Amino acid sequence: FDASNTGELVSRITDDTTKLRTTMSRNFPDILRASTIVVGGMLYLFMMSWKLTLMSAVVIPPVVVTLKRYGKNVKKMGKAVQQELAESTSVATEALGNIR
Repeated sequence: FDASNTGELVSRITDDTTKLRTTMSRNFPDILRASTIVVGGMLYLFMMSWKLTLMSAVVIPPVVVTLKRYGKNVKKMGKAVQQELAESTSVATEALGNIR
């Protein structure tokens, strides 16, 4: 805590709290719903045509790998944005604190 400015810590806490709330309220139900749809769809496909199911099983993994790579890039950009926001909040807090 001694190495970081107060504004930076406040910014990080605020951002982390917002991310946690968003994940719990929006993303988790979406992931659960999507997983249920995928499993149900695969079962339905298998009942309709095992060949189509096999084709899906071949195509889906590369798509998932691509999306994971994209997610890593988005995460890196998000961390950079958070760092810049923390620095600007720190500067603003210090400037306002020095006015008094």
